[in-house]
Amino acid sequence: MEEQNSKFDFFICHTSEDKEKIAKPIYEGLNQLKIKCWLDIFEIDYGDEIIEKIQEGINLSQFSLIILSHNWFNNSWASKELFSLLSREIRKKKTIVIPLIVDDERTILENIPFLEGKRYIKHQSVEGTIQELYEFIKRKKEFEPKDICFISSEYPPNVIGGLGVHVDELTNSLEKNGLNINIVLPKSYSNYVPSNEKLTLLPLAKVEATYNNPISWLNFANFAVNKVCSLETLPDVIHCHDWVTILAGIICKIKLQIPLIYHLHLPNKRPFCSSIENLGLVCSDLVTVNSDYIKEEVLSRNLNINNIKVIRNGVNTKLFKPNDDSNEEDYILYVGRLVHQKGVDTLIRAFWYVSQKFPNTKLKIVGIGDLEEYLKRLCINLMIKDKVSFEGLKRGEDLSSYYQKCKMVVVPSIYEPFGMTAIEALACKKPVIATNLMGLKENIINEKTGFLFEKDDYLGLAQWIMLLLYNEEKRHELGQNGYEYIIKKGFDWDIISKEFISIYKEISTNKISKCDNESAQKFIEQIKRLAEEQAEYLPKDKEKLFNDLFKVFYS
Repeated sequence: MEEQNSKFDFFICHTSEDKEKIAKPIYEGLNQLKIKCWLDIFEIDYGDEIIEKIQEGINLSQFSLIILSHNWFNNSWASKELFSLLSREIRKKKTIVIPLIVDDERTILENIPFLEGKRYIKHQSVEGTIQELYEFIKRKKEFEPKDICFISSEYPPNVIGGLGVHVDELTNSLEKNGLNINIVLPKSYSNYVPSNEKLTLLPLAKVEATYNNPISWLNFANFAVNKVCSLETLPDVIHCHDWVTILAGIICKIKLQIPLIYHLHLPNKRPFCSSIENLGLVCSDLVTVNSDYIKEEVLSRNLNINNIKVIRNGVNTKLFKPNDDSNEEDYILYVGRLVHQKGVDTLIRAFWYVSQKFPNTKLKIVGIGDLEEYLKRLCINLMIKDKVSFEGLKRGEDLSSYYQKCKMVVVPSIYEPFGMTAIEALACKKPVIATNLMGLKENIINEKTGFLFEKDDYLGLAQWIMLLLYNEEKRHELGQNGYEYIIKKGFDWDIISKEFISIYKEISTNKISKCDNESAQKFIEQIKRLAEEQAEYLPKDKEKLFNDLFKVFYS
């Protein structure tokens, strides 16, 4: 619903001539059916500021019922009220307008051009109108979205980062809560493995799309739209993840008139990618992000975004859970991709100092990435090769075991919108030492659930590591605090999935938002121009591709 705390279902707008014969009987009939309505004669008292009270009534109402008769054309006040309400709706600021046409439809529609293409109720009788409005509200309140279509770039075992984990855990939990989930995916060279047999995976067998070739996601969007349109049961909501899939979601939304959620995991700085990202921001019904930092970063772009909400990532508390402290081994743990963004070299440099004081302590690095060889050479140069092990990619119970047996987890990222490994570690009762930035500092409470150090400060990091190695009691205290934080703050995926279910209901019972057309056209032109700068990746008939993708914006 548009307003979770709406006091009234309908704001009734009318001319004075239609008050006694139509407006008041409708109000009284709906009131008997426990449908709450705002009508001026019951809400405005002597001495009240009329405009102020009307504005208040509109703000507290979910829908505006406009009673349109021939009397309307001779009433300037009522006309101003209608145009104000329609203007507010167009700007997506407030109440959805429902016209109730009392007299000749053609005359009313021809004289009020704002109503062109808008659904309306034809008034035959007071009783009939009351019943129709009652059924309308009942449908809105009782509607439960059941079919959700995810469009994702990752799914196990083809998971590069937190996005794939998020999609896997969320869809699995949504299905367990009774929803039917389809997941549209790019081609994969290793078979996708659904974590729940009731999930429907829809890989596009002919479409290879990779992060290394951003242009490939244009082709993915084209095929993904065809896949969604061919579903036997069209989804109630489309749920996209990051810039790579949002173009497909936008086209589906416009073409099929299905509401769109855009979950932005990691804001992208590359011009081509950010142009698609920005198009998604101005065309989605709701943008969700996993940290206050990302929300602030997105809002700083000053785009006309319909709505944005922070929903933090979850953790599988059945998988990532504490184990007996007696199983603890003498190693420090890093989990994540081996890329520049993750700052693993800072950890290795810090560990050199740690190894001088604690020669028996090991560093285990779990993950893969482009920097693996560089990091191994760094260990050789620092003469700590025998103390640092590269464990490769680990998942599931294997990964949980690494968390459970370590003494602490370090997250040394230089750019981290959320930090999923941090909350996995906390769920296993392990203290976390993390960089003091972005989403990490939202979840790691300094000296409470772990320690924060400044980016690239390997000396500061080394000091915190050694403090925890010296002080077993402090390690266990921080680990216990972290575990309690995860439970108290509701990081469990089942809780998060129920929050998304509530959102699905809200946006699927609201009017679908319009794209900010001016901004959308600007970003579309940017996408085309920047794509043409990488012409070697475009098909020979690039104009056909552009037309197939963007024609819905012009129709």
